[in-house]
Amino acid sequence: MFADTLPEGDPQIQPVFVQSREKIFLVDDDETHLEILRHGLEFQGFEVVTQTCGKDLLDKIIAYKPDTVILDIYLPDANGLEICQELMDHPTTAMIPVIILSGSIEKSVVRQARSAGCRYFLSKPFDPNAILIMIRQAIDECRLR
Repeated sequence: MFADTLPEGDPQIQPVFVQSREKIFLVDDDETHLEILRHGLEFQGFEVVTQTCGKDLLDKIIAYKPDTVILDIYLPDANGLEICQELMDHPTTAMIPVIILSGSIEKSVVRQARSAGCRYFLSKPFDPNAILIMIRQAIDECRLR
Protein backbone atom coordinates (compact mmCIF):
# COMPACT_ATOMS: atom_id res chain seq x y z
CA MET A 1 0.00 0.00 0.00
CA PHE A 2 0.96 3.61 -0.24
CA ALA A 3 2.56 5.42 2.62
CA ASP A 4 -0.74 6.79 3.97
CA THR A 5 -1.93 3.29 4.79
CA LEU A 6 0.92 2.57 7.21
CA PRO A 7 0.39 2.81 10.97
CA GLU A 8 0.69 6.24 12.57
CA GLY A 9 4.11 7.08 13.89
CA ASP A 10 5.86 5.10 11.17
CA PRO A 11 8.41 7.42 9.51
CA GLN A 12 7.38 6.08 6.09
CA ILE A 13 3.98 7.76 6.20
CA GLN A 14 5.38 11.11 5.13
CA PRO A 15 4.30 11.78 1.54
CA VAL A 16 6.98 12.49 -1.01
CA PHE A 17 5.34 15.49 -2.62
CA VAL A 18 6.31 16.34 -6.13
CA GLN A 19 7.49 19.87 -6.77
CA SER A 20 4.61 20.65 -9.12
CA ARG A 21 1.22 19.12 -9.76
CA GLU A 22 2.36 16.68 -12.39
CA LYS A 23 -0.51 15.07 -14.23
CA ILE A 24 -1.15 11.37 -14.69
CA PHE A 25 -3.78 9.79 -16.91
CA LEU A 26 -4.61 6.40 -15.40
CA VAL A 27 -6.50 3.75 -17.41
CA ASP A 28 -7.56 0.42 -15.87
CA ASP A 29 -10.77 -1.58 -16.16
CA ASP A 30 -10.61 -2.72 -12.52
CA GLU A 31 -12.38 0.13 -10.72
CA THR A 32 -11.14 -0.93 -7.27
CA HIS A 33 -7.55 -1.05 -8.45
CA LEU A 34 -8.05 2.25 -10.25
CA GLU A 35 -9.34 4.01 -7.13
CA ILE A 36 -6.61 2.65 -4.87
CA LEU A 37 -3.92 3.72 -7.31
CA ARG A 38 -5.58 7.12 -7.91
CA HIS A 39 -5.82 7.77 -4.18
CA GLY A 40 -2.19 6.81 -3.59
CA LEU A 41 -0.92 8.97 -6.44
CA GLU A 42 -2.99 11.96 -5.33
CA PHE A 43 -1.62 11.51 -1.82
CA GLN A 44 1.84 11.78 -3.36
CA GLY A 45 0.90 15.13 -4.92
CA PHE A 46 -0.03 14.11 -8.45
CA GLU A 47 -3.11 15.29 -10.30
CA VAL A 48 -4.84 12.16 -11.60
CA VAL A 49 -7.54 11.57 -14.19
CA THR A 50 -8.93 8.05 -14.50
CA GLN A 51 -10.77 6.07 -17.13
CA THR A 52 -11.94 2.45 -17.23
CA CYS A 53 -12.13 1.93 -21.00
CA GLY A 54 -10.44 2.89 -24.25
CA LYS A 55 -13.32 4.94 -25.65
CA ASP A 56 -12.11 8.33 -26.94
CA LEU A 57 -8.90 7.83 -24.99
CA LEU A 58 -6.55 9.44 -27.50
CA ASP A 59 -8.69 12.59 -27.67
CA LYS A 60 -8.95 12.78 -23.87
CA ILE A 61 -5.19 12.36 -23.43
CA ILE A 62 -4.53 15.06 -26.03
CA ALA A 63 -6.90 17.41 -24.19
CA TYR A 64 -5.54 16.64 -20.70
CA LYS A 65 -1.83 16.81 -21.65
CA PRO A 66 -0.58 14.46 -18.90
CA ASP A 67 3.03 14.09 -17.87
CA THR A 68 2.63 10.32 -18.09
CA VAL A 69 0.00 7.71 -18.93
CA ILE A 70 -0.45 4.53 -16.89
CA LEU A 71 -2.25 2.02 -19.05
CA ASP A 72 -3.60 -1.47 -18.47
CA ILE A 73 -3.23 -3.82 -21.45
CA TYR A 74 -6.60 -5.52 -21.17
CA LEU A 75 -9.52 -3.12 -21.36
CA PRO A 76 -13.12 -4.15 -22.07
CA ASP A 77 -13.30 -2.29 -25.37
CA ALA A 78 -9.68 -1.86 -26.42
CA ASN A 79 -6.19 -3.30 -26.39
CA GLY A 80 -3.81 -1.20 -24.31
CA LEU A 81 -0.91 -2.07 -26.60
CA GLU A 82 -2.78 -0.68 -29.60
CA ILE A 83 -3.59 2.46 -27.63
CA CYS A 84 0.08 2.78 -26.67
CA GLN A 85 1.03 2.51 -30.35
CA GLU A 86 -1.54 5.20 -31.23
CA LEU A 87 -0.07 7.48 -28.57
CA MET A 88 3.46 6.93 -29.88
CA ASP A 89 2.35 7.56 -33.48
CA HIS A 90 0.45 10.78 -32.78
CA PRO A 91 2.64 13.92 -32.91
CA THR A 92 0.90 15.51 -29.90
CA THR A 93 1.32 12.49 -27.61
CA ALA A 94 4.49 10.85 -28.92
CA MET A 95 6.65 12.30 -26.15
CA ILE A 96 4.34 11.33 -23.28
CA PRO A 97 5.82 8.34 -21.45
CA VAL A 98 3.50 5.36 -21.13
CA ILE A 99 3.73 2.89 -18.25
CA ILE A 100 2.03 -0.39 -19.08
CA LEU A 101 0.48 -2.36 -16.21
CA SER A 102 -0.40 -5.96 -16.83
CA GLY A 103 -1.36 -9.07 -14.96
CA SER A 104 0.57 -11.02 -17.58
CA ILE A 105 4.25 -11.72 -16.99
CA GLU A 106 4.81 -13.49 -20.30
CA LYS A 107 7.94 -12.27 -22.06
CA SER A 108 5.99 -11.94 -25.29
CA VAL A 109 3.73 -9.33 -23.66
CA VAL A 110 6.74 -7.31 -22.55
CA ARG A 111 8.18 -7.53 -26.08
CA GLN A 112 4.85 -6.45 -27.56
CA ALA A 113 4.74 -3.50 -25.17
CA ARG A 114 8.24 -2.48 -26.23
CA SER A 115 7.24 -2.82 -29.91
CA ALA A 116 4.26 -0.53 -29.25
CA GLY A 117 6.66 2.15 -27.99
CA CYS A 118 6.40 1.54 -24.27
CA ARG A 119 9.63 1.85 -22.28
CA TYR A 120 8.09 1.14 -18.86
CA PHE A 121 6.32 -2.07 -17.84
CA LEU A 122 5.08 -3.26 -14.46
CA SER A 123 3.46 -6.60 -13.71
CA LYS A 124 0.46 -6.76 -11.39
CA PRO A 125 0.50 -7.02 -8.50
CA PHE A 126 3.27 -4.48 -8.01
CA ASP A 127 4.95 -2.67 -5.16
CA PRO A 128 3.39 0.83 -4.97
CA ASN A 129 6.82 2.30 -4.36
CA ALA A 130 7.99 0.76 -7.64
CA ILE A 131 5.34 2.61 -9.59
CA LEU A 132 6.27 5.89 -7.89
CA ILE A 133 9.90 5.37 -8.85
CA MET A 134 8.90 4.44 -12.40
CA ILE A 135 6.66 7.51 -12.74
CA ARG A 136 9.44 9.78 -11.53
CA GLN A 137 11.95 8.14 -13.88
CA ALA A 138 9.58 8.39 -16.86
CA ILE A 139 8.79 12.04 -16.26
CA ASP A 140 12.42 12.98 -15.60
CA GLU A 141 13.68 11.15 -18.70
CA CYS A 142 11.00 12.81 -20.82
CA ARG A 143 12.06 16.26 -19.62
CA LEU A 144 15.67 15.56 -20.52
CA ARG A 145 14.80 14.85 -24.15
